[in-house]
Amino acid sequence: MKKKRLITAIVSAVLAIAAAAAVLIEAQSLVNTQRPAMVLVTDSTFPGHGEERTYSEIRTLLNERHWRLEVLEISDDTLSDAAAIYAEVKAFNDAEHPTVIIFSPVTGKMLEREGYTYSDFYNGRVIPLLVSLVGADTNGLFDVCYTMPSPDTCWTLAADYLNSLDPIPAIAVLYESTGNSAPTGETAAFLDAFRGASVTLIPRDRARGRTDAENTAYVSEVREAKERDGFEIAVMAYVPGFPALVYSDLGLKWVVDEAYAPLVPDEYLFAVIGTDLADIAERHSSSPALPAERGRSLNYPLPIIVR
Repeated sequence: MKKKRLITAIVSAVLAIAAAAAVLIEAQSLVNTQRPAMVLVTDSTFPGHGEERTYSEIRTLLNERHWRLEVLEISDDTLSDAAAIYAEVKAFNDAEHPTVIIFSPVTGKMLEREGYTYSDFYNGRVIPLLVSLVGADTNGLFDVCYTMPSPDTCWTLAADYLNSLDPIPAIAVLYESTGNSAPTGETAAFLDAFRGASVTLIPRDRARGRTDAENTAYVSEVREAKERDGFEIAVMAYVPGFPALVYSDLGLKWVVDEAYAPLVPDEYLFAVIGTDLADIAERHSSSPALPAERGRSLNYPLPIIVR
């Protein structure tokens, strides 16, 4: 009899604990859904797409501000269909009632081109703050639009990042050229700002073509230069045949912009010039107030980070 009572008491205690846990979970879920939400609409063309490190950083920042991050990933099958993109975003918007929706460049442009306006995003409570990560809004869809800074600005920031290291590393700079012409554009901007003492320039002449044989020949040039000069880091704004360089056995670490970062295995990425999503999340969680006049976008330069 005593044993039966003991078992009954244990079962009752376990059930009580389980019930309490269920109440706590339900309460936490309610708290989470009551927090203002920021939705990032992303896709496979968006640099940083699917990188949990990026999302984790933003989630931590928003949690500290008692916000939550929701990520809506648009599939490649849907990406070419503006109506399908809108349907997915609208369903998510109606379910989550976010305060802010941030659109990747492609999703934002597709919706803008199709003629959607801010009023199409009423979710039963409010029309969220609508943010585009590229370009200027022309038809009254977005409240905030970010514009891409010049490539020169981005690559100057990359030089500043390398200058901040101690010691400043020896590097190679790979770029496309016309004959024996000096570097121009973003490559020249980088070199003007870089303060390191050891720089190896490895141009690839546009006249050489883009065949597999030419790609292989250029890889050999880079390998020979590495063996001669001893650099371990390569800076690449743009050269044809970049995948051939990455997937050779050069053993280099790369400084690239975010468009090329997905081509480089993580262990070979030294630094990436990219969109500072955390800065954007911080701005719009600090000042999420809706503009007095909807459909007239505010324009900001896209914040860039090198890391």
